Amino acid sequence: MKKDKRFIGAGIAVAVFSFAAALLTNFNLEKNYRPGDYIPEENAYFVEKIEDETGYIKAKKYVTPSDDKYDSQKSRSLGSGLIGDIESVWDSYTGAGTTIAIIDDGFDVDHPEYQRSDETSAILSTSRYYYASGNNALYQSYSSNPDAIKEDWNTDYREWDTHGTNTSTTAAAPMDNGGGVGIAPGADILALKIDFTFVAIKAAIEYAIAQDVDVINMSLGAYGEDFTDAFGDSQYGDSSVANYLQTVCQQAYNAGIIVVAAAGNEGTWRKSYPACNYGVVGVGSIGDWDNKGNVNSLAEFTNYVLASQTGEINVDILSPGYVYTATQGGSNSNSHTHTYSDTQGTSFSSPIVAGAACLWKQKNPSGTPAQFLEQLQSSADGIEYYTDKMIPVSDWDPSLSDVGPSNITNGRLNVASLIDIEDPSVTTVQSNLNISVGEKRQITLASSNGTISYASNNTSVATVSSTGLVEGKSAGDATITVTATKNAKTATATVDVSVASAVAATSITFNPNTVTLNVGDTYDAESKIVISPSNASRIFLFETSNSSVASVNEDTGLVTAVSVGTATIGAITIHGEGYDTLTITVETPPVPAGYSLVTSASQLISGDS
Repeated sequence: MKKDKRFIGAGIAVAVFSFAAALLTNFNLEKNYRPGDYIPEENAYFVEKIEDETGYIKAKKYVTPSDDKYDSQKSRSLGSGLIGDIESVWDSYTGAGTTIAIIDDGFDVDHPEYQRSDETSAILSTSRYYYASGNNALYQSYSSNPDAIKEDWNTDYREWDTHGTNTSTTAAAPMDNGGGVGIAPGADILALKIDFTFVAIKAAIEYAIAQDVDVINMSLGAYGEDFTDAFGDSQYGDSSVANYLQTVCQQAYNAGIIVVAAAGNEGTWRKSYPACNYGVVGVGSIGDWDNKGNVNSLAEFTNYVLASQTGEINVDILSPGYVYTATQGGSNSNSHTHTYSDTQGTSFSSPIVAGAACLWKQKNPSGTPAQFLEQLQSSADGIEYYTDKMIPVSDWDPSLSDVGPSNITNGRLNVASLIDIEDPSVTTVQSNLNISVGEKRQITLASSNGTISYASNNTSVATVSSTGLVEGKSAGDATITVTATKNAKTATATVDVSVASAVAATSITFNPNTVTLNVGDTYDAESKIVISPSNASRIFLFETSNSSVASVNEDTGLVTAVSVGTATIGAITIHGEGYDTLTITVETPPVPAGYSLVTSASQLISGDS
């Protein structure tokens, strides 16, 4: 069914859509890992098995809510294929510290969906109910009258007006209460109930500005002209609606507040307001009752944009319009049931984007509405829809026939890309490597942003490990490609590898061949080897005569002084003939000047340590 409400303020009577096409506690957090990281299996909670030589697994999930309704929400609006991987965002950003104003009808303030784990409510005590009195707006305070912002019983439809509850919990229901979860579960909700008059809406926006909110959501609107919608219903408008809220929306925009509004459910290209007011982000819908979870299906009810339209438009972004959300049931005005249900409409696409705006504001507290819109659209998943609705050009010129299809653009919300807007990048210290057969060399990253992987275009010449260790296999050339992956985007850098045939060594000599170290010191023995001929392969195998005194890395020749004593380090060439030794003497570190060494406990006196 469809609920019609009317603006009656300021002497204007205009049909308004509430934009609900009403056909109808805990979380696990992998704090130490990121998706793509390798972690020991015993430390993994949500994981994805991989097949490689490490025997490890990859971290897959960040945060997975345990709320009972979350699975139902994922299939309709919160799945990673619908709005991006929001669980990866919740690891760092939940909207905490931000406030979203929801301007709508009543709120089921006692619904457990608003309750946080500390038993406080997500609804702020400063919430209000605004209503018209002639050309003025009056209000009642939630703090002094808890019933002021509650839902009303709709006598026409014999049900509760649950729209405000639906939209507010879609945007910001807390995560850890066992019900559902909103896009920004850490945000505070300034619940502003209205009577759907212009004067009340204007007053509510002005109050939201005064309360220094971060985001305003309005799942409501009106048209500036009369027309017949896509379903054959008559819609009535007034040309003055375009201007009535423009000034106050501009004030919110200038104050740095992101204002989001539903585009409308009449399946039309005609402009609705406030979605088309300057500075307001208009939101259309993907998916509907018959196509829930389908990102490639424009919702049948959603308003859209003609390819030829310019200036302020209905749809700046698309997001899911079919949701599973908190509501209030009951068969009469004395019956209250806190429950959940399916519903659809651009009314719910709008708070999904508004909730994403809270996440963005938490990360970018000084970010402007203009910056948000630019990043919202540049990070969106690219889509281009063609509607099968006919463009009513005969409305403009009776001599013409209606034509179709119309071009639908402006991408689909991707929360993960929006919040982590930085593109992947990678640069390497080396642009080329010259090694011999059997030699290993590490690729060093100068900078990187994203999950890094390595690949060789010629593994018969040079291989590369998952950590970037290159090994020469045979004489020739190869290219190692280093790839950074992030939010389905990639960036690459290349390292050219030239592998030479190994030249056999005839002799090697340590220079110097005796070294004195202090306990704890390290020493690069490999760099002290003089090899003959000078172009011979520098691949050695190292050993120690006494690892309790001096240990050595058998591949790199890095010596570590362990304890007082003497040890011999031997080095042998892999290619050719050559062997030499290095004598390591390890001593106790000298006592700093002005101090004496205590050699027995009997020498300690009170106060010594």
